[in-house]
Amino acid sequence: MKVFIASLFCVLSLQVSAQKVVPFKDAASSRYGFKDQTGKIVVQPKYGNASDFGSYDPNFSRVDSNGRTGLVNAYGKEIAATKYFSIEQFSDGLAVARMGNNNYGYIDTTGKEVIPLIYNGARDFVNGLAVVTIYDKKDNAKKGIVNKAGKLVVPVKYDELYGFSDGLCLFKLGSRQGFIDQNGNEALSFSKYDRIGYFNHNRAVVSKNDKYGYINRNGKEIIPLKYEMAENFDDEGYGKIRIKEQYFLIDTSGNQKSNAGFNISATVNVAKDRWVVVTSKTLEAKEPVYFLTPQTYGKTPVPFGASITWQIIDDKNNVIKEARTGTGSCAFRVPKDGVYTIQAYYDMNDCTGCRTEDKPKFFTMGYSFNTKL
Repeated sequence: MKVFIASLFCVLSLQVSAQKVVPFKDAASSRYGFKDQTGKIVVQPKYGNASDFGSYDPNFSRVDSNGRTGLVNAYGKEIAATKYFSIEQFSDGLAVARMGNNNYGYIDTTGKEVIPLIYNGARDFVNGLAVVTIYDKKDNAKKGIVNKAGKLVVPVKYDELYGFSDGLCLFKLGSRQGFIDQNGNEALSFSKYDRIGYFNHNRAVVSKNDKYGYINRNGKEIIPLKYEMAENFDDEGYGKIRIKEQYFLIDTSGNQKSNAGFNISATVNVAKDRWVVVTSKTLEAKEPVYFLTPQTYGKTPVPFGASITWQIIDDKNNVIKEARTGTGSCAFRVPKDGVYTIQAYYDMNDCTGCRTEDKPKFFTMGYSFNTKL
């Protein structure tokens, strides 16, 4: 019993005394080491660089020595020796590690190489599966899928694998495109489509001869190929489509949703050749969010460094939104359907290196759009 108590005391003492460390740079040697929270040096300065905890991973610092990379954990222990060309971020408990130009595999959070570095390419693990690449005899990159035990669940033979979504992985092999299930079986295969997208909400976008529509998991065309453009369904259950330069959201039955469209071609040229357009719109909490940016053409773009003020004006000429930004774009919501005018202007006093030919000192870009379908 005394031996057990003493052993337990030692273990507890070690746990209590173990303190998390932070990297520091030694001024004399310009090398990096690690100190604990009391300032005590736990790892002497020996690395050429060391990332802060959290910038690479909350639990690890990525360290470099003589052009090679390793990992140090939060208590100063080197769990992966500085021998790798690169170590990517951990995903699903494993990180891609590379030796040389074409030797990829995976290490776990203890630094152990759990999947040998035998592949010519490797992607992050997602839900226990990862895409790997091997070059064939003709130097063509062929792709397959491994599980976390390193077993190939999808053979390395495909020209492209795009990862799993809704339990299916999109593949391309020669002229064929289709989907593989998580057991490696080809669930769907087509040669008739020019493009196939991901499944989400049991719908995947397909196209043929520049017409777009949607299929279900059985391969049936649920929404006909009649659109000028279509995007994959989002997590809210909406797909974005285009009809005669007008964008709309549709549900999984193909019904157009209100408060969802805007005309991207109705730009108005104001003040020489400066333009402003609605560039995209997303649905957040079932409310549309519009993203604006100036698109400039010709010889007189918006001067570099200009702080742009955006104004959203309703049909009664009231400014309902105003935002000032130095990035040249902004996002906004409108309170209800209607016709709105977007204005964007800058003051020459805000500019860095503005030219005299950019005068007048202030100008307005104008654009009107109707949120109604």
